[in-house]
Parts: sequence; structure tokens; C-alpha cells
Amino acid sequence: MAQTLGPRSVSLAFLERQPPSLEDAAAELIDRGAQSITVIPMFLGIGGHLKHDLPRLIDDVRTRWTSVEFRLASPIGESEAVVDAMAGYVISQSGTA
Repeated sequence: MAQTLGPRSVSLAFLERQPPSLEDAAAELIDRGAQSITVIPMFLGIGGHLKHDLPRLIDDVRTRWTSVEFRLASPIGESEAVVDAMAGYVISQSGTA
């Protein structure tokens, strides 16, 4: 993804059980000079993590870095382009149109 986005900074974070955390990823981006960070949840839809856990984590990083703008995007699975890509993949694997 970083290769595709070119000069934009990209960092990976996990919600639980595996590093790096959102706080670690934010620190890395801020160390590279980020003044604004958009968190894009790699989830297919909104569930407990997106309703409760991620907003709390976003609030935590906003409290720690008050001069940095943090934005929470919709989950990637709600993007029409992603849904179309997934449907295309399913069609290609099933052999039906």
C-alpha cells in the first residue's frame, strides 16, 4: 500500500493482541512529521471494535497528541469500490456471472 500511495506515509496498526498498536503507529507517523492522520479501519462492516474500541483508542491518541488532527474513516468494507472488487473476486472464483 505504501508503494501505491507514493510519498504519503502509511503505517499499520492492530486493535488487539498484536503489535503495533494504534498509539505506536501514530507515534511513528508523527515522528516522520505527520500533522494529520486518517485511520482507515480494515473491517468489512461496523461491529463492536468499530463502535466501542476504536473510538476509545482514537480519543486516547488525540489526548496524547493535541496538535495532530486524527480522523476516523468509515470501514473499508463500506466502500462501494471495495464491495465491487470483492464481488468481482467472488465471481472470478465461482465461475459464474
